[in-house]
Amino acid sequence: MCYNAVMAHKQFQITKQFLVENYVQTDASLKDVAKMIGCNRETIRRSIIEYGLEVKDRYRGLRKHRKSFTKGQTPWNKGKKYTPEQKQKMNTEGLNAGRGLFKGQLLKENYANIHHYIRQKKGKAEVCSMCGGAGGNKGCDWANIDHKYSTNPNDYISLCQKCHRSYDKKLNIV
Repeated sequence: MCYNAVMAHKQFQITKQFLVENYVQTDASLKDVAKMIGCNRETIRRSIIEYGLEVKDRYRGLRKHRKSFTKGQTPWNKGKKYTPEQKQKMNTEGLNAGRGLFKGQLLKENYANIHHYIRQKKGKAEVCSMCGGAGGNKGCDWANIDHKYSTNPNDYISLCQKCHRSYDKKLNIV
């Protein structure tokens, strides 16, 4: 059951003639040809591409093998403009419906997501609101005032690490 394909120690050497006779000129699928010689269909697919033959698409007949996106190719949506009505419709009904931070809401309210959301709304914390310093090497963080971790940006102040630690100690949090 060799069918012009030489099999040696589980390494398949599939000839172009075998592929043309059993794949290109027939209605056989990759799976059918792979069963003939007892190998994986991916092995057959790679051999077809290597010999420059066309891979049959399951649904549309023959297709040429190519990468999904090549360097220098222009994206289909480059320069596409949407009207405000279209944007609103996409946000409420379409692709972006319920997409968390895109619409200003969080999918899951945990510590990291809330801090990411606050950084998005307020920007980077640069000056400590207690000592007025820049926070040294570590910079400043957004510290939650009441420690309830709400998504209200007004509930956060900019503190350097030293002031943040003393602020938490004062409230008996650390």
